[in-house]
Amino acid sequence: MIDPLARSLWPCGPCPPGTPLGSKKFNFIMCVVGDSRTAGVGTPSGNGWRKALNQMALASGLNITWKGNQVTGDYVPAQRTQGVVGATVPDHEATGTINTPQYFGVGQPLHPCDGFLILLGTNDGMNGAADPNAIAFDTNMATLYAQLVAKEPGCTAGTAYIDRGGGATRNQGIDFINANKMAAAVAAMNAVVGGGGCALGDTRVLTQLGVAASGGNGAQYLGTEGPQWLHENDAGDILIAAALWPVVCNMAGFNAVYPGQQLT
Repeated sequence: MIDPLARSLWPCGPCPPGTPLGSKKFNFIMCVVGDSRTAGVGTPSGNGWRKALNQMALASGLNITWKGNQVTGDYVPAQRTQGVVGATVPDHEATGTINTPQYFGVGQPLHPCDGFLILLGTNDGMNGAADPNAIAFDTNMATLYAQLVAKEPGCTAGTAYIDRGGGATRNQGIDFINANKMAAAVAAMNAVVGGGGCALGDTRVLTQLGVAASGGNGAQYLGTEGPQWLHENDAGDILIAAALWPVVCNMAGFNAVYPGQQLT
């Protein structure tokens, strides 16, 4: 198994610091808004990438309190999330079936929250580049963030380019979002008044195309779905966590550092 703190996960030289958002918070309250990948589907433990990310944070002096209605995995402390199987951005909006904003704000069960790590798009592009959710991905992301900011003023956000998987049609949708909508989504989220802004990462660390049960770059990091691979195994999720760690550093107000180096 890969060591989540191994420097071999990273390129030589200093860790790119990114742009810190808001004030520094060594105790950071975070909600992950996502889908089945966030929930840990496909991994034996059900921890997904959340366990490794939490280990990285603790090693660098960042204590994350996880918020959400969903609890999966066997890792302690419980890492609650808003990771719902099959979820899209509109599903999480106030008008959607999940309605994540309803749980936040003064007097609501998940208040307070400092930052929202929004990892969606895999299902928004499920029906290819012409999927209405893919076409409206940038505006939908800005709408969701604005609704969350209205409940938790000043909250920061983070998101990431989406790793591929799940067959040719879905990959076309994912590729479309990555090429045409992700940067625009972050720009729109940065323009949301009252919010702390959005950090952008890249989870495209595995290049398996989802066309064979074995073989292809990154095959050793796949789950158990065979030709329609979409989810990573535990080892693959450590790579995903490494890709997300700099985003979380910036969300909490810090320059990114290697896991194990102390945040200052």
